[in-house]
Amino acid sequence: MEYRDVLSEARQGIALSDEEQKRLDDIISPLLLKGQSLHHICLNHKAELMVSERTLYTYMDANLFSARNIDMPRKVRMHPRRKRPDTVKVDPRCREGRTLEDFKVFMD
Repeated sequence: MEYRDVLSEARQGIALSDEEQKRLDDIISPLLLKGQSLHHICLNHKAELMVSERTLYTYMDANLFSARNIDMPRKVRMHPRRKRPDTVKVDPRCREGRTLEDFKVFMD
């Protein structure tokens, strides 16, 4: 079980030191407050950030930066997508004798 525990612990939490968090915050938060998007920031500061755009969105959702989700206009405007329930599959044999043709024969 130790191997599985190590794997599980390795995937938990955010692997970011305080210095790295401060460095990212110094780059990202002022630009977000000026109205730039995270995508635009990632394109222009790719060498300085050294993390992916998806990772930055995850860090934003975890409130690691001084700028919040409320500072991103589209993030506030968009609602999370609703997960639709799985449809129940109906056994086609239950429809035997219940087709339109069967109804027409019955009515004649």
